[in-house]
Amino acid sequence: MQSNNALRTDSPAGRAPVPEQPTSTKGESHVEPAQQRCPGRPSGRRSKTLENSNGSKSLRATIAVDDNYKGRDGNRKTQFVQVEAFLPKDHSLGWDRTGKGDLIAVQYRVDTTPYADKDGVMQYPIRLVVEGAPTYLESQAVTAARKAPAAAGATA
Repeated sequence: MQSNNALRTDSPAGRAPVPEQPTSTKGESHVEPAQQRCPGRPSGRRSKTLENSNGSKSLRATIAVDDNYKGRDGNRKTQFVQVEAFLPKDHSLGWDRTGKGDLIAVQYRVDTTPYADKDGVMQYPIRLVVEGAPTYLESQAVTAARKAPAAAGATA
């Protein structure tokens, strides 16, 4: 069996080679879901923790992510991305230390599980499911310095 990175040579001339798809031992096509990394800042809005029946929790949060390009006005547009994280029983995976504005990165996968809504209409949502804990991209000193002016303004 060829490696997963092998390229097919039977692609039409003038086109880039097509990556070969990995296959299982039964000959069925199987492709692992792609994982992406998303740097951003928790927005603090619409975050909620849901209790699951087995004692674990699900966290739904919104992360503010700047586009990687500037618009005609010279500014970067901010997208608010909804993510969902599974928190094992008795573990927060660091989400309890994450506050509004902290610069973090999350590893996620895209999930598209269709369901029928209360009216029987099929819905096809796209969810970003976080895999593991957030990675902090700024030091505690930088975070404290960024939050200090806001704290000073709140006490004045």
